[in-house]
Amino acid sequence: MGHHAYAPLSHTLANVQHRGIPLDIDRREELIVEYEDAIDKAQVELDDLVGRKFNIKSKKDMEDYVHGYLKLPKQKKKGKDSKGQHTLDKTARATLRRRYPDHIKFFDLVDEIA
Repeated sequence: MGHHAYAPLSHTLANVQHRGIPLDIDRREELIVEYEDAIDKAQVELDDLVGRKFNIKSKKDMEDYVHGYLKLPKQKKKGKDSKGQHTLDKTARATLRRRYPDHIKFFDLVDEIA
């Protein structure tokens, strides 16, 4: 395509860049509160499900519960640089969720909070 095909788009983008995009600050604040409330509710539900305060950002908590308590198999990292390491990243959790549907609620709550 020639220069003429992009000219209208570049003019529009230049206007957006110059003027900015309007943002509803009040609605943004409402959404932040809604999301924080949803995360807090999911955390309480997860703590109840696990039976204790549970920190999804703690590798130890995740591994102890998933591999220790639930006895689910470890998932290896994928990729050239993985060096046989194990992971509980989103892809690994999705695999475990599919293979072990009895624990869907746990993985759904973790993904909601993450």
